[in-house]
Amino acid sequence: INVGAMKEAQKRQKDELTSLRSIFGKDVLDLKKSKGTSSFPLELQINVRPQSEIIQVSCDLYVNCGPNYPITTPQSISLCNCKGLAKDVQNKLNEKLLEVAYKLKGQEVIYALVDYIKTFLDERNESLYHEMVSKTEEEAERKKEPNSRLRQANQSRYIQEEIERKQMVCRQESKMRKESFTDLQSDNTQSQGTGN
Repeated sequence: INVGAMKEAQKRQKDELTSLRSIFGKDVLDLKKSKGTSSFPLELQINVRPQSEIIQVSCDLYVNCGPNYPITTPQSISLCNCKGLAKDVQNKLNEKLLEVAYKLKGQEVIYALVDYIKTFLDERNESLYHEMVSKTEEEAERKKEPNSRLRQANQSRYIQEEIERKQMVCRQESKMRKESFTDLQSDNTQSQGTGN
């Protein structure tokens, strides 16, 4: 690449860095500037999170642009400091990022990479959130279940005791009626015996 193309690449990198800082603010870390060296070619780390109040996943995008970017693809693209993503998921996401960069060769791609990661994390975060809510609800149900079984057992025991009490009352009443009937018969027999 000639000197004019390199100057154009540097200007485009500078413009892209300005745009990224205006969009992502403090989430953009210029690694070369933090080391005290020239910012070009760009070497950035951008913290990417889902757009949600409850964050289950996040990661940083590392991009080393190289002197010919954006005429060429960045020299290095990778994910780091990932939270809530298994290694195999990170590897698949990294592969997708390389595909996106290759498809957009000749253009500034960092925003597109961040946007791709953010969309991925939004979906993953929502999925993890729903799993967490589901597990919480299941656990609450499991905690309720013993109480409900205990309540059912107590109700059954109460009903059984009530049945037994009523049966006992019925037996006592029946016994009292028999005794009353026997007493009446005995009185009638005696009155008939003395009346003759």
